Amino acid sequence: MQLKKRRLSKGWSQEQLAEISGLSVRTIQRLEKGEKPGLETLNALAAGFEISSSELQKVLDEPARVEVIEIAAEAFIPKKWKGFILHLATSMVVITWLLGMNYAFELESDLINWLSYLLGMFLVLHVGHLIWTADRRDPPDAPK
Repeated sequence: MQLKKRRLSKGWSQEQLAEISGLSVRTIQRLEKGEKPGLETLNALAAGFEISSSELQKVLDEPARVEVIEIAAEAFIPKKWKGFILHLATSMVVITWLLGMNYAFELESDLINWLSYLLGMFLVLHVGHLIWTADRRDPPDAPK
């Protein structure tokens, strides 16, 4: 995919890249779909892009690294905790905004404080729900 981005950034079609690098259009298509290039193919492409073959190899290996990072993040943060993290981030933004409004307009009302407490209570309930349901297993036929 990185090869395609680099090709498009130059404004080249697959045919143009094939002509410039001396490769076939089919080879360019296979490489853009993720097939590993041979050494001669890599050198021809690098010459076409006017970069070193080691730099081009890094560009072609990039999607594999990104995919590994995404898989590691998926394993590190369970799906149901991602909702809590989003809830936490949203609450932090809203509470910061409320406190900023309170400071800017010098409000004497405790409404801002109570809204902040309410958001905090929802966060506590969310964590409680996640912990409470952590030990329970979903039935096999439960929708996901």
